[in-house]
This record gives sequence, structure tokens and C-alpha cells, in this order.
Amino acid sequence: MIESNEEKAWLSIFEYSKKTGKSISTIRRHIKSKRIISQMVDGKFYILDDSNQNSREPANLPDNQVLKLEKQIGYFKKQLVIAQEEISELKMLVNLYEKQTPLKSTNETINHIQ
Repeated sequence: MIESNEEKAWLSIFEYSKKTGKSISTIRRHIKSKRIISQMVDGKFYILDDSNQNSREPANLPDNQVLKLEKQIGYFKKQLVIAQEEISELKMLVNLYEKQTPLKSTNETINHIQ
């Protein structure tokens, strides 16, 4: 482990992997996509040991954003229920239509076209 001038801990990929439980290949993808803060020293990558840099939990969001997201979730849940009910009704109508309209035989269809 190396320390920078600002007393921030930098971990090797292996050390960061052991600490976070993430695979080395996942960490390398995160470095490439710049999802985590890293630096290269003597051809090796080191990751800033900052536990909060990759956190995406709602607790880190301001209360007003959490409330807004909760409202949106509620809205989408209601929309999902409505869509499921509509799909169910449409399936029922398709079944009724198929039962009422007997399929014509291939010969009848060919004769009708001629």
C-alpha cells in the first residue's frame, strides 16, 4: 500500500479486491470506465481507498431526492398494475375472438381468393 502526500490510502488492485470482495476483472473494468479513482505508478494501478466513492445507496441522497424517488416508484407500481390488468383483458378478448371465428380450411381460403 502506498500513501500520497494528502495522506489518502492507495491500494493495489489485489488489496482493493480483498477489501471490497470484488473480482480483479471487475475492478479493472471499473478503472477503465473511470467508475473508481485510480492512478498508475510504475506500471501498476492503485485505487483510492475511499469507501464512499462507489456507494449508490439512497441514504447518501438528500431527503428530498429520496422522497421524489419513492413517489416515482409508487407511480410506476400503479402503472404496472394497470398495464397488467389491460394485458389480462386483451388476452381474454383474443381468446373470445378466436373461439367465435372458426378457422377456414385451406381449400375454402384458396377458393375464396380465386
